[in-house]
Amino acid sequence: MQKIFKREVMKKFKIRPMISLGTAFLFFISLFSGLVLYFTPQGRVAYWIDWRFLALTKTDWTNIHILTSVFFFLFAVLHFYYNRNAFVQYLYKRACNIKSIPYETFFVTVLTIFILISALYQLPPLKYIITFSDILKKSWVKSPLDEPPIPHAESMSLQAFCVKQGIELEKAISFLREKGIEVSSPRDTLKDISSKNGLTPAKLYALIKPLEKKEVSELKGLTVEELEAKLAGRGIGRKTLKVLAEELGFNFEEARENLRKQGINFKEEETLKEIAERYQKRPIEILAEALSQKE
Repeated sequence: MQKIFKREVMKKFKIRPMISLGTAFLFFISLFSGLVLYFTPQGRVAYWIDWRFLALTKTDWTNIHILTSVFFFLFAVLHFYYNRNAFVQYLYKRACNIKSIPYETFFVTVLTIFILISALYQLPPLKYIITFSDILKKSWVKSPLDEPPIPHAESMSLQAFCVKQGIELEKAISFLREKGIEVSSPRDTLKDISSKNGLTPAKLYALIKPLEKKEVSELKGLTVEELEAKLAGRGIGRKTLKVLAEELGFNFEEARENLRKQGINFKEEETLKEIAERYQKRPIEILAEALSQKE
């Protein structure tokens, strides 16, 4: 009886419809996950603020997109294999009846080449699609604290993070416990501590940020090389001068005046990287020139 049932199931199960349906399903899921990744924040921000869309994290959406894209490719290959005869016959008939290259073929070929070149060399107007994606990604950053002070800071232990940020560990633990935040061990990562207490790493950092020691006295008078070594890993290029003034404790207006005297003008919302690119300098050089005069 069981063998008869299996035989009947196999008779009703058809490979071609399954492949066609699978190809369609995987295409739409891959397309949707790709659209989600178009506007997700940068990885460092997504993990820092624990970003989610439809209850799924950036990592979840990335994994979905990768797997559905791989299986879409496999199903597409199978779809071509099972329909190769019809496809070849169609191309053969088209080739026999064509005396010159159709306008459609020429248009699609040129369009494809233009898309590839635009992607590689950031050519307008298609570069604005990429630019708009960057704008959407940056829109998730509502305040300076929404960006980690150090790349992948959420993966650092509380102890290592406090050392890097100039925070006394014992004060940080005591302060967090006063706020009702449970800290099992200083070796726990910021991500583990925040998730156990229903917070994001960004909100956890916001609590202990006032304990940071200002570094401006140590930064004044340093050379570009010394300044670069001192601030390595702080991601200064992606931050504005105003944000850095808050983090490092120097006067923003005086720093801006220092730059203005050296012929460097900028908008408050511009990052050091954007300013540096316009003046053909490095972000660290812009910061060094902003701190070049004593307060």
